[in-house]
Amino acid sequence: MLTAAEKIDIFLRVATVGQVALIILMLVICRRWTVRSQLTILALLCLVAYLVLTAPSTLFESASPGPVMAMVHSLPVFAWLLVVDIFSARPWISCRPGLLYVVVVLVLGANVGIFWAAGAPSALHQATHWLALILFSHLLFLALRGIADDLVPTRRSLRAWFIAFFVAQFLVVVVVEITGLNVGNPQLANLTNAGLIFVMVLVLGVSVAKPSLPELLADEAVTMSGTAPPADGVSGKDRKLHQQLKGFMDGGGYTTPGLGIRQLAEILAVPEHRLRQLINQGLGYRNFSTFLNSYRIDLACRQLADPALDHVPILTIALDAGYGSIGPFNRAFKSITGKTPSEYRRFRNRP
Repeated sequence: MLTAAEKIDIFLRVATVGQVALIILMLVICRRWTVRSQLTILALLCLVAYLVLTAPSTLFESASPGPVMAMVHSLPVFAWLLVVDIFSARPWISCRPGLLYVVVVLVLGANVGIFWAAGAPSALHQATHWLALILFSHLLFLALRGIADDLVPTRRSLRAWFIAFFVAQFLVVVVVEITGLNVGNPQLANLTNAGLIFVMVLVLGVSVAKPSLPELLADEAVTMSGTAPPADGVSGKDRKLHQQLKGFMDGGGYTTPGLGIRQLAEILAVPEHRLRQLINQGLGYRNFSTFLNSYRIDLACRQLADPALDHVPILTIALDAGYGSIGPFNRAFKSITGKTPSEYRRFRNRP
C-alpha cells in the first residue's frame, strides 16, 4: 500500500515524464533537428530513466534494471557534452555530428555492458559515480567561470539556472550515492528529489517554448577574425555609445591590462547591461573576451609582421597588447590565426 508521500512522488514523476514528452515534441516538430537538440533529447530520456529507477519500488518491481541503469549512468556524459558545447567560445561537438554518434554508441554500449551483461560489478558501479561527480563538478566550474564574460542574455541566465537546479541537484545526489550518507526519511528525500526535478523540467519546458533557448540549441560554427566586424547591427539609440566605444578602442584602450566589461562600462560611464547589449546584439560578439581579443590580436599581428620589430620579444608584444602573461596570449593568438605567434612571425612573408 502506497503512502501519501509515495503517491505524491509518483504523481510528480508521471507529470515530469509528460513534460519531457512535450519538450521532445517541441524540439522535434517545431525546431531544427540539430546536434544540440539531439543531445538534449538524449539527456531528457536518460532523466526519465532516472525517474523510473528511483521511483517507489512497488511501481516498477517487474522492470529489468539493467538497460534503465545504463541510461541513468549515461546522463552525466550527455549533459556534459551539451553544456560544454553551448558554453564554449568555439563549439566542437555540434560541428561534428559523426563524433556525437560515436560517443553515444560508446557510452551506452559501455554502460549496458556494466549494468546489464556484467551485472554491475561494485568497482565499476562506483567508478561511474565518480565520473559523474567529476563531470558535474566541471560543469559547475564552467558555468561559474564564464558568467562575467558571457554577452548572450539567455546563456547568462542559463548559467545561473543551470547552477541552481541541475548541477546542484545532481551533485548532491551523486555525493549521497558515493558516500552512502543517511538522508533521514527516505520517502521525504525521494519526494523532494522528484519535486526539484519536476520544477527543473518545468522551467526547461517554458524556456523551450520561447524563441531564445532554441537559438542556443541551434548548431553554430563560431568564426573569429583578427578585426572587429562592421557595426551594421547597431541600432539608432546605440550609435552614440558605439562611437564612444569605438573611440576608446581605436585609441588603444583595449591594451589596458585586466580590462573587463564592468571596468569598461565604468570608463565609458554607461550601464553595464547597455554595453553588453551593444557588443552582443549590435556588433555580433557572444563573449567579451572575443571582442577584446579581436583588437589585441590585430595589434599583435601587425607588430609581428613588421620586420623592424623582429628584435622585440613575443612576451613584450603580448604585454603591450594588454595580456598579463604569455599563456593567454598564445591561446588567443592561435585560436584566431591558426598559428602560434612565433610561427606567424616566421612565415609572415610566405603566401
